[in-house]
Amino acid sequence: GVWLPNLEKIDLWRNQLGGQIPLYLTNSSNLSVLSLSDNRFNGPVPTHLGHLKLLKWFYLGGNQLTREPGSSELSFLTALTNSSSLQYLTINDNPLGGILPNSIGNLSSRLQRFYASRCQI
Repeated sequence: GVWLPNLEKIDLWRNQLGGQIPLYLTNSSNLSVLSLSDNRFNGPVPTHLGHLKLLKWFYLGGNQLTREPGSSELSFLTALTNSSSLQYLTINDNPLGGILPNSIGNLSSRLQRFYASRCQI
């Protein structure tokens, strides 16, 4: 599998990438910036991304991402409460649907910006 433990930043903004967000991204335990905005990613946001404890900037806007099948809550947001360094979170312009979980209040105290417009939530 792919193993990039020292990678700190992934910026794939606006590349027409598609499919589901790869789970192997969680192998990059030093990742602080993950930008996947304005692509064609689809399916649910992997909850495993909550294992990225050093993540500061997480950009997912402008894709075709959805919630977990059979769940009304956006469970990936609960998983991101483990990312205690999170400062910027963008999930706007995705057909997520569903309900913001109560755990949204447990996101990082460092969170400065949370964009979730046009997500059907």
